[in-house]
Amino acid sequence: MHQIGPDTGVLPIAKWHARSGEPCVFSITKNATFSPFAEAIALAKLTDLFDAGATIQTRLEGVHLDLSNADTLFRTSPSILFGLFGIHLAYVSTTVVDYSARNVRDELIRTLWTEVGRRIEGVRGATRKVGGALVGRQKISIVCRDPDYPIPDCLREKEVTGLPTGAKFHDMYLRLVRDTSQQDSFRLPAGNRDLTTFLYEAFTNAHEHGRVRKHRTSSCLIRGILFERIGMHRFEAAHARRALEGPLRDYILRMRAAPDPSAGFLAVSIIDVGLGIHNTLPARKNETPWERVNRAFRVGESCKPIGADIQRGNGLELVLSACESLRALLLISSGSELGFFDGSNAKRGGDNALKRFSDWCECKSCGTSLTIVFPSFIERSAAASAPQAQQETLL
Repeated sequence: MHQIGPDTGVLPIAKWHARSGEPCVFSITKNATFSPFAEAIALAKLTDLFDAGATIQTRLEGVHLDLSNADTLFRTSPSILFGLFGIHLAYVSTTVVDYSARNVRDELIRTLWTEVGRRIEGVRGATRKVGGALVGRQKISIVCRDPDYPIPDCLREKEVTGLPTGAKFHDMYLRLVRDTSQQDSFRLPAGNRDLTTFLYEAFTNAHEHGRVRKHRTSSCLIRGILFERIGMHRFEAAHARRALEGPLRDYILRMRAAPDPSAGFLAVSIIDVGLGIHNTLPARKNETPWERVNRAFRVGESCKPIGADIQRGNGLELVLSACESLRALLLISSGSELGFFDGSNAKRGGDNALKRFSDWCECKSCGTSLTIVFPSFIERSAAASAPQAQQETLL
């Protein structure tokens, strides 16, 4: 049995396992949450377990789901149910049993997807609904479901089904900021081109490469964008439980000691369950998987044919540049490879910008996730220049 409780981190998730045909039971407590970056790893591990033939079962400990009222459901149920991991967990589970011993799987899926697809303006309370997104007090999940819902409504141009241009994506992000601005406890930062550059480039990479898998046993795949608020109260509680791990813990402690300490942090993740960034590139002779991950972030490296795209091989380089401008920590998972890039330190040099921490946490899984964590004081400086920034064109 795998228990998910408060601030579940990468280390316990890395130990999830089950053999083909064996039951794999997830026990979810009422106050269950993931530490930043951990939900991406959890989604990938869950997909691997399902693809390996494990029988996924979910138990909600001490939770009675009230599925008759969506707002009550979101306010009284574990928050991880209402995000990328929770939606996919409901899909791949054979049963979702609450405290009353009811199997609520099918009804939970219908309720979740109804809320993802609905757009309601002006709603205040625990959760607001924006087309393609679930907006909570500390987290916003923008949900893609392949193959039938690859571009969420909030990031889609009218009457256009493909991926929007960089400039259009920037405009749509600003609209998402406007639509969530009435949520007092969670506002997205507006007007910061470095953040929208990261979002556009990482989301484009996931859209182009993250929808392909060697083994596709699930009827649908969940991926998307995740915004998380890391307030100092949450950080102190997680730090006391030793739930923040490795580079993330070191980065937050160092930024808190800076001359202009932050009141909190924002973590933004682009998550998919595809092949992994490095597996989209052709391997070179004697090249290790980690060397290929680093190569993917160099200018000109792409799986696209030469001449196919004027921006060929520039996207992930722009991600690193955005991290430097934001003084952000970039956390990367690509298949079983885990690494990071600290944009708050000295400028990068050489061909290998990323540092590996797979040796510290061996986590065999699938997919790609790019997570940036940056101080919330960036938002205040960005907000001051928002009118000018909104007039600029991305890319």
